[in-house]
Amino acid sequence: MIEELSNAYSNQPVILLAHCKRGDQEALGIKIRLARLFQIEADAITANGHNGTYSFHIPGSYTTSFGNEYCATSQEFAATASTIIDSAVIQDTSGRALLDYTRNTILKMTDGQPTAAPLSLFYANFYDNTAHAMNDSFGIGRLYYCVHKELSVVSNNIAAIAVARNIPTKSDRKYWESYYTTGGAVGDNTYVHGIKRAPGGTLVKMTSLGLKIRFPTSLYSVISSSRDRAAQYGNAIDSALKLISTAKPLLQNSLSVGLSGGRDSRFVTALALQSDLDFQSFTAVPPDLEADIAEQLHDKSRKHFRWERRDNRLKAKSGKPPTQLSPILERAADWFEFTGGDNWPTFMRKNSPRRKPIPVRSMALSGAFGDFARGHYYTKNEVISRDPETAINRMQSSFLKMRHLAPAEIRESGVDQFKATFDEMADHGITGFYALDGSFLVNRMRRQFPHPGPNTLIPMLSTSMVADVFWDDPASKLNGDALREMTNKLVPEWSSVPYFHEAAVGSDPAVTNKVTIQPTYWEVDRDDFLASVEYSVKKNDFFDLSTAAVEQAIVDLPGGRTRTNSFFETVFWHAGFNSLLDRINTVVSDG
Repeated sequence: MIEELSNAYSNQPVILLAHCKRGDQEALGIKIRLARLFQIEADAITANGHNGTYSFHIPGSYTTSFGNEYCATSQEFAATASTIIDSAVIQDTSGRALLDYTRNTILKMTDGQPTAAPLSLFYANFYDNTAHAMNDSFGIGRLYYCVHKELSVVSNNIAAIAVARNIPTKSDRKYWESYYTTGGAVGDNTYVHGIKRAPGGTLVKMTSLGLKIRFPTSLYSVISSSRDRAAQYGNAIDSALKLISTAKPLLQNSLSVGLSGGRDSRFVTALALQSDLDFQSFTAVPPDLEADIAEQLHDKSRKHFRWERRDNRLKAKSGKPPTQLSPILERAADWFEFTGGDNWPTFMRKNSPRRKPIPVRSMALSGAFGDFARGHYYTKNEVISRDPETAINRMQSSFLKMRHLAPAEIRESGVDQFKATFDEMADHGITGFYALDGSFLVNRMRRQFPHPGPNTLIPMLSTSMVADVFWDDPASKLNGDALREMTNKLVPEWSSVPYFHEAAVGSDPAVTNKVTIQPTYWEVDRDDFLASVEYSVKKNDFFDLSTAAVEQAIVDLPGGRTRTNSFFETVFWHAGFNSLLDRINTVVSDG
């Protein structure tokens, strides 16, 4: 028991709503098991409710001053898993504004009003014995649910639901088949069998009769309703500026904005200038071309802003010893638990997060997730020849070729799950090249990108942006014309400055490669890598992979160096899950 901690070892607060037909005694059991799972004292859990409906809240690892993340009275409970960018909530210290915001947002969602990301809200009314939970239209805000016999549960944390239902927990094979095949989950399965992740725009109502699940503001409805809209991009710009304006009180403390030679950071920097924010801009090099472009943007800007070139090579020459990394499997288990395990595991390339509260005093402005505004998974020649089927087949078959270290039956099942998402899009009228762009939204963004932290403001991630850009001509989307036009509307004097992908044409990739090539696991510590693979394969019991095959793979590099490294990262990530699974089942059996 880590008695000095009162927070969950998690990058989000843990929020759980349950309808227990067996009443207070069952709710008390849930509280005790949650305390054991998260290794905290039971008193650290705020538990409320009666008459069958109960709420549970555990603070996460981050502590912020961005308004209350939960409010509980004798009659009501409201909580959010992500920072709420609303003036009333930001300024309120009592929590009442969060109650009002949650009630109003649920009503608006019922009427079909889309919600921006990230958002997952939870509300319980103990007086009328009902509860609601909802997420954003993108489905990035985590919302999980499960019904088991007489218990209904919704939460933002998979492991919390697993111990709440109090049965032996099993891995979901389908989830891992899609993960090994595509580099992340697809569809609604989670790593625990029987627990589902809600699609975007989901509203869950929980009563004594169970769960009623609706999808009033799904991304599909946003896309379908904007099919015939003229692309002028004004709504996307206005939505981003409004978000920044609302969050301005949180952006005044040493705001730093990264500026590369790409599209997203240029657009976000333009938004910061238009919003009259006081910020420090920087560009990390290498490659030096990044900073050369950023310097041009700085010099041409009519509005002054501070900018600096940050050379990462200077750190390597400083003479300081490199950071000593903890063992791979230790990092995998810690990061799996900390992040919730349901997204891309790249964090585990760094040392484990701290097991103590992480203070966050101000928001950061980021262009994360913005690349959905461009075309994906098809080429210029395929667009010219109007041949989306070739692009779709090539994309789906590439998983069978690039990840051949996994057995064929696993890859085939993963591809089948991936294809099913295309069938779902077709049911909503999204086909051809647009289905490939839709796949980026519903698979990669929803299930594979790391979840944004509580201090990350993402002005590009809005349903207004989706509505304005999704139906653009595919050739235009490949060129990123929408973001170019929006940026030039905000800062016209930047229109003559090329983007990185244009300036780098014809240059040596070894000099201008934008992707920072980090050392692979086997390059950092070969012995730890080989031992970790051997242990993970046995622990996961998913497929056989001999040491000889592993050693050959890091010589042959099937699919390339980066993809081979990320494949083994999934093997380690899977082992991290199994460590958590062991703890879940220990808590359940002890209960």
